[in-house]
Amino acid sequence: MKIRLSYITGGSIRELTNTSVFLSHDSYEPPPLRELRDVITYCCKNNLQLIIGCDANAHHIVQGSTNMNPTEEHLMEYLVSTNLYFLSKGNEPTTR
Repeated sequence: MKIRLSYITGGSIRELTNTSVFLSHDSYEPPPLRELRDVITYCCKNNLQLIIGCDANAHHIVQGSTNMNPTEEHLMEYLVSTNLYFLSKGNEPTTR
């Protein structure tokens, strides 16, 4: 699901796109999914702000995990190749 919001700041109208995604740990396609890549590409090409809420089902040392899995490796590789920022509150893993 993708939601586009318009707001006024500094006398001009800006748009913000908000989307959420669930990345299954057993997906055939490496993350991010094609639909999410399409949203990211669209926002980048149109200079739109984007917020993505994500349940990645992934482990990475950046998130405080002691191990990494292939899902997170693919996701982190993608994130560093884009102009996206990874935000996570704290460094406690959600599973042990």
